[in-house]
Amino acid sequence: MHQRNAIEGTISELTRNGMRRTRYRGLAKTRLANYFHGVACNIRRWLRLLAWVSVPKSGNVKTRGFFSGMAGAAAAV
Repeated sequence: MHQRNAIEGTISELTRNGMRRTRYRGLAKTRLANYFHGVACNIRRWLRLLAWVSVPKSGNVKTRGFFSGMAGAAAAV
């Protein structure tokens, strides 16, 4: 039962973001579109994770380098 709970959130996220219907006809093109939806979902999750990691834990700590601009990028997604 626990595995079902884990996958239902992912399926819900994908259907809310355009995977309910496809604009293509044919199994090969539909499969490719579904792969792209999955990639887009993973990129969104990755950006949210980077934004969460880059937030300083206390007010005195500043992030530098690669993580400094990611909070704004994740908010735009």
